[in-house]
This record gives sequence, structure tokens and C-alpha cells, in this order.
Amino acid sequence: MAILYVSKTATNGYVVGNDANNGLSKALAKLTVSSAITAAANGGDEIKVNDGTYSHATFFNTSNKGITINPENAYKVTLDGSDATQVLQCGHTAGLTLTIGALILDGKNTAARCVNVIGDVALATTVFNGTKFIRFT
Repeated sequence: MAILYVSKTATNGYVVGNDANNGLSKALAKLTVSSAITAAANGGDEIKVNDGTYSHATFFNTSNKGITINPENAYKVTLDGSDATQVLQCGHTAGLTLTIGALILDGKNTAARCVNVIGDVALATTVFNGTKFIRFT
């Protein structure tokens, strides 16, 4: 199990990330949450996100990933769903658990849903641990 770091600012001991980095330390942080999700293994990895607002062109897709996404500091990380049909898509398989920590999922009043959970297995094994949902329709 690995911890992958993501940062868009040089704060809290992080450098400004680069998606070409491996993300295995604050000094080698990735720039985007999506790159870290892609790099994460299918079970047990944690993505630690530095303070800030992170957007993605479509949505954050955690399908087939049993990972944990945590903020560096509670409620100082926002996953922004601007111009997307959803902010987060969860669709992992049996035996995997997706855990989202104390961060903010922001639908920006444009997302049809804040979280799209695909399948009964994903619904039963998705954990929101202090996650805040704002501005979703």
C-alpha cells in the first residue's frame, strides 16, 4: 500500500506537483487528483491531497479502485465539478472499498449528481468519512 501525494501549491511541506512525478512523496507530488487516481493500485492506496480546489474536465473517476482519498487538512480540499455531470464516479468491484475523507465535493450547481455510484457492490463499499457535499442539483 502506497501513499500518493497531490499538490497545486508549495504549502504544508509540498512542492507544486507535476503529473510526470511518481507522487510517492511531498517532494514528488502529482499535480492532479486524476493522475493520482490513475496511478493508484486497485486496493489499499491512499491519495493525500494538499489544500486547494481541484477541478477536472469531466469528473473524478475512481472506478475499479479501492482507495482512500484524504485531505492534508480537513475541509481545505475541494473537488470541483464545474461543467460536469457529476463530481465523483465510484464503480469498484467486490473486495475493494473506496473511502473519501473530510474534503468538500462541490457540484457548482451544474452537476446533475455529486456522486454517481455504479452497482450494488460499489454502493455497499463506498465510505464517506466526514465528506461535505455542497452546491449540487
